[in-house]
Amino acid sequence: MMMTSRVMMMTSRVMMMTSRVMMMTPRVMMMTSCFMMMTSRFMMMTSRVKMMTSRFMMMTSRVMMMTSRVMMMTPRVMMMTSCFMMMTSRFMMMTSRVMMMTSRV
Repeated sequence: MMMTSRVMMMTSRVMMMTSRVMMMTPRVMMMTSCFMMMTSRFMMMTSRVKMMTSRFMMMTSRVMMMTSRVMMMTPRVMMMTSCFMMMTSRFMMMTSRVMMMTSRV
């Protein structure tokens, strides 16, 4: 009799444990699904951030290229303007000489 009662107690305990586990499983399933959703959202966010950063990097590289081109161009422009100024000054000197000559005559 004692043995049977012990076995009954053991089986009841096991039944209680299994019921608890059964009750827990939906929660665990919900938790895992929530976690999966969160991770997917996080992955989407990171991909967006990556895309944004790549675009920003492309934009900055373009701006850098543009500025380098402008920087390269500026010495040429400076040289061109200086040459032009020199040419105009020579021309002015020539015209002044011609004017002087004509006034003498």
